[in-house]
Amino acid sequence: MRVDIKQLRQARANKAKDGKTALEQLNALQGNANPTEAETAQVGELETKVDAPGAEVAELDKQISAEEKKLRRTALFGSSTALGGPALATVVNDINPERTGGSPALRSLRSQSATP
Repeated sequence: MRVDIKQLRQARANKAKDGKTALEQLNALQGNANPTEAETAQVGELETKVDAPGAEVAELDKQISAEEKKLRRTALFGSSTALGGPALATVVNDINPERTGGSPALRSLRSQSATP
């Protein structure tokens, strides 16, 4: 399965942004000297909102590094293996120059050497 690395990076950025927003809200609530009951309850919710994207970001980081590793290997070793061998247009199974489109110069040389 081919995964688009740009989509993975975008998903990671979105999750990190969500986590950062929740973290800023959590820090603001924890900075209150006298939190209300609602703020105390909200702190618990925000802590789960901070922890959940953290785990998802870590998983996306693993996927991104795996895809980058594949891309590096492909760039390093994949020049001939990526295409699966030589292009079919370069393979000629017919040795007759009349059918393979040999150049006129080569035909004249062949005809001269064939004549005794």
